[in-house]
Amino acid sequence: MRPRLDSGPMQYTYTLLDIREIRIEELLASSRPADYALAILAGGSAKHLEEIIARIQSLPDEERKRAFSQLAVMSGLRSMSVNLEMELTRMSVIIEISKNVILQKIQKEGEAIGEARGQQAGFRTAVRQTLETRFGRLPEWADARLEQAKLAQLKRWNSKAITADSLSDVIGPR
Repeated sequence: MRPRLDSGPMQYTYTLLDIREIRIEELLASSRPADYALAILAGGSAKHLEEIIARIQSLPDEERKRAFSQLAVMSGLRSMSVNLEMELTRMSVIIEISKNVILQKIQKEGEAIGEARGQQAGFRTAVRQTLETRFGRLPEWADARLEQAKLAQLKRWNSKAITADSLSDVIGPR
């Protein structure tokens, strides 16, 4: 990225910094709550995770909620989500998801993914049972195709399986 922006009559120059080069102590010494969350992006943050959480935990209620939300999102940028979760659990820190718009969205997306996977697994089981009841044990190629099928395909196969004359009529030829 260039350290200059030219928008015609206005020109700006600036110094770019890599946040990993900022000393984590500077961010933790700040009086701005957002700096505590940013500290996870600074160099050496893994060694200071407990201190980052403690600083955020000491904030007033609304600032604490916002800073923990920011920390949760930014921890993913450093692949530290698992470390953060373990440390929060160890320190008995509770983030109220019901009062956090960002975490609510993440939770809903996760629930939707889990629900879709569960539905797909349920249809796969139903189709397999119907096919095995009608046509006997499934050959490897049919089993492999069943394992790879998406939900829409499984739904179609589930309907076909009831009246089909052969396994090939349901999932296609070998």
